[in-house]
Amino acid sequence: MKVALTVWEGTVSTVCDFSSRLLVFDVMGHEVKNKSFIPFKTGLLPARVNQLEALGVEVLLCGAISRPLEKM
Repeated sequence: MKVALTVWEGTVSTVCDFSSRLLVFDVMGHEVKNKSFIPFKTGLLPARVNQLEALGVEVLLCGAISRPLEKM
């Protein structure tokens, strides 16, 4: 399963909408593999959704998410 954690200035982003990058990793059983930091390319919400889909992210971990981003 591919998991993304939103990051802002070295810590978990409190709101996904303002995250500057993602920590993306694969979880296989009880192991974490292929960990990498990926910058969010833009602040535009539809582009962020497209980027998450293109990366194959199944689970997004963040402090909060705005209603418009959640609906997308």
